Amino acid sequence: MKKAIVFVSFLMIGMNVWAQDTTKVMSAGSVSQNEEPILLSKKGHPILPVAGDWSVSGGTGNLFGYLGNLFNTAGNNYNPGNIFSGTNISVGYFKTNTLVYNLNVNVNSQVQSKSNFVRDDINTTANDFPMVKDTKKSANNNISVGFGLEKRFGGQRRLQRFIEGGIGLGWSNSSDKITYGNEFSTTNLLPSSTNNNANFSGQGNPAIRTLQHNDGNTVSANIYINAGAEYFFAPKMSLGLAFGAGPRFSQTFGAYTTTQRFVNPTVVETKSKVGNTTSLTFMTYTSNIYFRLFF
Repeated sequence: MKKAIVFVSFLMIGMNVWAQDTTKVMSAGSVSQNEEPILLSKKGHPILPVAGDWSVSGGTGNLFGYLGNLFNTAGNNYNPGNIFSGTNISVGYFKTNTLVYNLNVNVNSQVQSKSNFVRDDINTTANDFPMVKDTKKSANNNISVGFGLEKRFGGQRRLQRFIEGGIGLGWSNSSDKITYGNEFSTTNLLPSSTNNNANFSGQGNPAIRTLQHNDGNTVSANIYINAGAEYFFAPKMSLGLAFGAGPRFSQTFGAYTTTQRFVNPTVVETKSKVGNTTSLTFMTYTSNIYFRLFF
């Protein structure tokens, strides 16, 4: 809601700035009978895109902040259009002045490392309380592609409204790998280890430790519809805001967890596979204010 208020306030300020007739519509005598009047800037440049134009928008950060999952309270939020999450680009082609084909590509890859120091179990007689380091490395990858059909309204005005429907396909995977400073041994059956919690912090003495956790591969398909508005603050440049919703079907497979424990006289590693899961959810979302360039 705050985003919408900021956006509307910006539009009102922009309208006041350009209220002194900085644009004009060409008279009927200036164009052929088969053409529509064109909105021009004070310097005579077309403001709105026309048939044959292209548009591009993108960013390096999550463009969409989600309103929530209507039927899933686990917080597994997802953008129905697979648009703008991470490093992304959206390209549009104007088939007509008001009909646009949109291709949205999103590639998001994140690697994070967390470390925590725990007591060194070997050097127990030292006076300075020596420590060893446990490390958790996490990787998250997401690739999605969406195709949408956009219909625009608003005539020859700076403020343009639109509605878009489309489909999307996606793939994602996330995993954690943990290394420990204290090892299992015949003299250290319960080594000091970092608690494998969300913050990877604290210290415990588990008999079984996690070495690796893989959430598996998730493939998804979705249908979405959204509606929004764009304000052209300059020729062929706009700021916009969109709201949308749509169902999403996903399947996850190949998840597993690898643990270790000490069985005298060796360390035993166990790989436990997790069964496949499927889900059907319905999502709603709102976008951040975005920039779009037309040419």
